Amino acid sequence: MTPSEFKSERLRQLVTVNYTHEDEEKIRDRDDFEEVGDVKGLFPDLNTELKEFEEMVCWKRIGNERIPEPAIGFDEGFDQANELVNEIKAKFDEILKDIKAQFNNDPNIKFSNAKYRYEIEIPERYVKGNKKPADFEYTSQRKGFQRFHTKLIKDWVNELEEAEEVLKQAIIPFICSLFSHFHSKSNIWGRAIS
Repeated sequence: MTPSEFKSERLRQLVTVNYTHEDEEKIRDRDDFEEVGDVKGLFPDLNTELKEFEEMVCWKRIGNERIPEPAIGFDEGFDQANELVNEIKAKFDEILKDIKAQFNNDPNIKFSNAKYRYEIEIPERYVKGNKKPADFEYTSQRKGFQRFHTKLIKDWVNELEEAEEVLKQAIIPFICSLFSHFHSKSNIWGRAIS
């Protein structure tokens, strides 16, 4: 039901956005704009405030989840911590590339997170018996594959976990500033719900 379909003038006022004349001229061509005649809307225009929040937050996909985090440039401490995590993850890509090179660049060699983070999963034919490199430490297996860690991988996993902890702590000031910004607009939110 659209505002113009309500018989009660008060109800039309409550569900009609109170645009300034300049705003109304700008949005007249939008699909969701509806002319309601002489009715002066009471519902505040939240587009500007909502856009501010959309610009403050970006959504990062981790698996099937979408996680909010500060938009790049909004929080320098978070940006630095996030960059460190990304640099460490790039080190794992280099390690994987080097290990694959030892085994004819087999595409079946990959990281697994079965028992431990960043286990190297390698087809058994490469590592069965005494074929495995001396620096490989057996961690687990699945049918046709064995998984390993190396001292280098373990060291980088520790570095990554420390960097991820810094990242978790770095998001706290962002959350505080986000809520503070939300609170600073409380008069607008109050008009929307009262």
